[in-house]
Amino acid sequence: FGKRAMGIRVVRMDGARVAFSRFIFLRWLPVAVLGCIPFVGWLITSLVDPLLIFRESRQCLHDDIAGTRVVTAASSTEATLRGDPKYAGANLRTIDF
Repeated sequence: FGKRAMGIRVVRMDGARVAFSRFIFLRWLPVAVLGCIPFVGWLITSLVDPLLIFRESRQCLHDDIAGTRVVTAASSTEATLRGDPKYAGANLRTIDF
C-alpha cells in the first residue's frame, strides 16, 4: 500500500514485474535472516542495508540479492509477470532524492 501511495514500484532489473515468491524469498527473507545474527544482525539490517541506497546504483542490499530495483510506477506500466526480453533496457526511471 505504501509503494502505491508513493507512486513507486519494485521491478526486476529487466523491467519485468517481481513475482511474489521472488519478493518474499529473495528480497525480504535473506535480510531478515541476516538480522537474526547476534550482535551484527542489527548492524546489517539497520545501517548497512539502508545506507547502500546512497550508492550510484541506488540499490539496497535486498535489491542486490533479489536482482530488483525501485522505479516510478509511471515508468513501469508495461511490467509483465514474465521476464520478457522486449523490456530489457526499458526506460525505467529510478527514484531520485
